[in-house]
Amino acid sequence: MSNSQMFTIRNNLDVILMRMQVRDLARAMGMTLSDQACIALAASSLANALGLEGTPAGHVTMDCLNDAGRVGIRVIYIKSNGIPFVDEDVSPGNGTLLGDSVFLGGGASSDLLTKTLDNTKWMVDELNMEKLPPDVLKITLVKWMTEG
Repeated sequence: MSNSQMFTIRNNLDVILMRMQVRDLARAMGMTLSDQACIALAASSLANALGLEGTPAGHVTMDCLNDAGRVGIRVIYIKSNGIPFVDEDVSPGNGTLLGDSVFLGGGASSDLLTKTLDNTKWMVDELNMEKLPPDVLKITLVKWMTEG
């Protein structure tokens, strides 16, 4: 199960289709209904909050993970075209966001993204953010399969 799927998000329909694919993959892997719902909701909520639709460089990639007997799903978001709201207090690779103030700047879009990240953190097992040059934001979600 190492196949990977990539989606370019152009509109709300693409977000819905991506959400269905994430849920179908979770179901095929044998995840519980609760885990299926959590990863699917986290995936679509974050895609909407990032405003990937309408962004030519907004992509989502999902794949299966198998790490030392643990099985899970990874969803990676790539957004470019400037990310002035990302604080330097983001620690890549540790599975968490450091601090409560990850986003700078004002406006409804940064508030929505901050609230969505806060809500997403409890739905997934790992949430990593990286600011990549030039002005690229990469967010990775991982949901591990639970017994049940």
